[in-house]
Amino acid sequence: MADVSAPTHRYQCIYCSTPCDALYRVYGVSATQTIKLSRCTHCQRDVDPYCERELMLVILDCLLFREEAYRHFLFHRYRDLQLNTRESKILLLLASSCLRAYVISVAEHGDLEENVARWLIYFLQQTILSGIVYFLQSQCIFGCILTLAKGSNEFSPLLESCGEGATNELFTQIDLSLLLPTACHVATIFVQIWEDSDTVRLMGSCLILAYQWFALNTIVRGRLGVSSSCSKTVMVTIVFVLSLLVRDVALELIRLTWSEVPSTICAGVELKIGNLWLPFLASKELKIPQLCLS
Repeated sequence: MADVSAPTHRYQCIYCSTPCDALYRVYGVSATQTIKLSRCTHCQRDVDPYCERELMLVILDCLLFREEAYRHFLFHRYRDLQLNTRESKILLLLASSCLRAYVISVAEHGDLEENVARWLIYFLQQTILSGIVYFLQSQCIFGCILTLAKGSNEFSPLLESCGEGATNELFTQIDLSLLLPTACHVATIFVQIWEDSDTVRLMGSCLILAYQWFALNTIVRGRLGVSSSCSKTVMVTIVFVLSLLVRDVALELIRLTWSEVPSTICAGVELKIGNLWLPFLASKELKIPQLCLS
């Protein structure tokens, strides 16, 4: 990782969220340099031991729902990977949209070999739709969080952490919390080689939703302090579910303008019991719709 001793960014302990000036300090010169991790003044532990670990180990801990790994990545590591640049955001959005569109296209039209032209057109439509809904969802979450910060004393520290142009940093973190978990669609695609079923796609969608919620909750807890009450986690959950509903309502409106058969508005998850679908909101027709994947 790059030298972060300069106080150009705000760093924090991944265990207790105490702010600090640097993640590590460099002693000595040239080949005799020694790197020593900074120690937290509150919990007396290393501020961020993940600085010394490879990226793959950090990703594995993120897959295991390690909150410290999420804080390391969403508050520190993403800068070294240059994921906060406009080009990186566009590439991430495109990659996430393509993965989601591919899974939906396979669910709707099967493999590419059956009808190439029709499949590619549908794939391009779903890629555009996915990019739009991800953008709408991130905007909804960002707006709700700032509204909570202005209207609630419990969330008011968010305004301090977002002061002096740091709102772009918060928005970037929210984008990453939504886009990066969609990489799990790669696992869904590999599993579909052996079993191409709605169950596989539903399980992949649920896993991505879990990672997105956990990442969003980690961001808010990291800015408010890890000792934040359970009510804050409940509010984050409500904001996340609301963003899913806004996303899917917008998706339905766009599909209607494209003269497609309306599918069930499902907040990312649909429950199938026998031949009936029980959505969160009633659909116009009782028929098996396409999966509304995250």
